[in-house]
Amino acid sequence: MRLLKQTAVLLLSSLLSGTAASAGLYDYGSFDLRGLPEIGTAGETALSVGKEIRLGKFFSRQARRMLPVTDDPVIDEYLASVGQKLIAASDGVRFPFHFFLVTDPELNAAAFLGGSVKVNSGLFHYAENESELAGVLAHEVSHITRRHLAQFIEASSRSNKLTFAGIAGAIALSMLNPALGAAALTTAIGAGIQAQITYTREHEMDADSVGIRTLYKAGFDPEGMVSFFAKLSGLTGGISIPQGLLTHPVPEYRVAAARSMAAGMPKRPSYFNSPDFYFAKARIAVRYERADPELLLAAYQKKLDRSPSDPEALYGRVMALMELGRFHAADEALDILVRKTGRKDNLFVIDAETDISIGLGNSKAMLPRLEQLAASRPDSLTVVLNLANLCISAGQAKKAVSVLDAYERKHDDSPLVYDMLARAWTAAGNPGKSKIAKGRYYALNDNFGESNALLNSALTYTKSRLDRAYIEGLIIRNHELEREDQELSESVR
Repeated sequence: MRLLKQTAVLLLSSLLSGTAASAGLYDYGSFDLRGLPEIGTAGETALSVGKEIRLGKFFSRQARRMLPVTDDPVIDEYLASVGQKLIAASDGVRFPFHFFLVTDPELNAAAFLGGSVKVNSGLFHYAENESELAGVLAHEVSHITRRHLAQFIEASSRSNKLTFAGIAGAIALSMLNPALGAAALTTAIGAGIQAQITYTREHEMDADSVGIRTLYKAGFDPEGMVSFFAKLSGLTGGISIPQGLLTHPVPEYRVAAARSMAAGMPKRPSYFNSPDFYFAKARIAVRYERADPELLLAAYQKKLDRSPSDPEALYGRVMALMELGRFHAADEALDILVRKTGRKDNLFVIDAETDISIGLGNSKAMLPRLEQLAASRPDSLTVVLNLANLCISAGQAKKAVSVLDAYERKHDDSPLVYDMLARAWTAAGNPGKSKIAKGRYYALNDNFGESNALLNSALTYTKSRLDRAYIEGLIIRNHELEREDQELSESVR
């Protein structure tokens, strides 16, 4: 697995984001566990929570435009479930969090303003258990709840006389595109680069200390953070760091500090590592790492020969067989997984079962099971999308529209819902409604030009004053968001 180039500006951007794992580097502060700073909410008076949320949404829109964001409802719900455990155990939560996966082999995660947390698929490749994954997310959640980035932006605006938007935009760009972000960061930070790196050192120390306590309070093994830091230490050995940036202790200090904190926590009898973590590892490996599914299938089978109940290999075999179009074999493999794990109504299982049913032409037979699940889990995006997909496959497009409309009335921020809704309306013979749904899909993907083209086209299909007003309102909203994004983007230049 390749590591990002070791440039000064990229290292700075990683330090600003609270993660330098993509470069294989971290701001390794020497920890004094007796006197970590209580940083708290010092930045609130200048960079308000409202402004932070606005900038966070800008970051999310730009991410969807610039990065290979993985629209996988099962992975998204899994990340959210781990994140919510950490958030429930955190202090200072001021806004909803949004965890999203990016198909990128780099070992990296990044926290931005307003609760946005980007997670690279490479993180699953390196993490060996759920506590290691949760340890990284706990660190990122702590950066957000402690408002480290907000404070950094406030301090930089005072010292450099720059706008919040200019600094925030430069940091966002550095996370999304290091090559473009380099110039933006140099412009925004300028000659004060060394002072800014020193400033973030406290934040890294604080995020580790708060993060490992949050990890433990949420029920995860604090050793997960220790073992993952040790991996980072191994990865970074021998990397050449620019002389001007050698201002922090070596990685071993951070490992030792985390180990000391973990050792001081009361021991629990055991820590539960959900099989979902291993299902997620296999799902990402098969669907998003572009490996040969035949080779993966052989590797998973070999693993099962040694350990017949291994959850990663059990689910990986199902996914690889589906990828190869061998649905009968996949169905048998899924039955074995359910028998060995007992997770019949698990979201990973439900999603695979649906795809297998469609692949075998058994959509109608599967509908009652999904309808029952949707009744008990109306807010599960995975369940709703799978039910809608089954309905379309079974020739019941209008039913799919009804299912998706009910979900969309409460959750209007999922591109996948609008993409499926566009399919459903097309199958139901209503191109105007399909264009509206697809227009909303493109808007959520930061493609306002395509969105407005579809919405304007939809106007030609409707004479209802109410429907026309709704479409025109969407177009106006698109223009507002596009103008806002342009203003924030231009402030970086």
